[in-house]
Amino acid sequence: HVEIGAAVTHARIEDGACPEPIAGMLRHVAGGIAYRAVRNRGTIGGSLCHADPAADWITALTALGASVVATGGTGTTREIPMTEFMLGAYRTALRPDEIATAIRIPRHSPGARWGYHKICRKVGEFADAIAAFVADPQTRVCRAVFGSTGGAPLVSPVLAAHAARTGTPADLAMVKAELGRSGLSLGAVKIHQLAVAHRRAVAEALADG
Repeated sequence: HVEIGAAVTHARIEDGACPEPIAGMLRHVAGGIAYRAVRNRGTIGGSLCHADPAADWITALTALGASVVATGGTGTTREIPMTEFMLGAYRTALRPDEIATAIRIPRHSPGARWGYHKICRKVGEFADAIAAFVADPQTRVCRAVFGSTGGAPLVSPVLAAHAARTGTPADLAMVKAELGRSGLSLGAVKIHQLAVAHRRAVAEALADG
């Protein structure tokens, strides 16, 4: 796996100072966060612990199968999978005596593909919709994740399986139906934005492949 310290800034990741678990994805995500002045000071761990539903790292790292290393006051550590880390908007699974000290991300094979797309009203602002897609044929890992849903990222095994099986994104109707079955309170506009973002992320990942 790749391990990144929680205090590493977005800018250092954007500049390639950290190893990549899958070609180019971390740099791409980091480079799209806010503005360079923010990326110079903001950290990957800080973003995760703030747990804003519209932030980038929580969605991207869920798609990558990452985990957060939490360290307690006595020095004890534990790993929290990203799928369990965010409990809701601005709430995490960290205990009162714990801080996030690192992020661990599984290394993907050279043939792994990824796509990441977000829809913002203005460049640099938090996203209205985020979609991440990761497919690794060697390890048979395939994840489709939605972010900016008002809470923790939404993982869709159904849409991931469709993309893996067909090599194409699901059509808008199928994506919208899947989002409608999620149980989340999403309006029609939000569902459309998320569906479009998903289709673009999958298309990016599977293009020419």
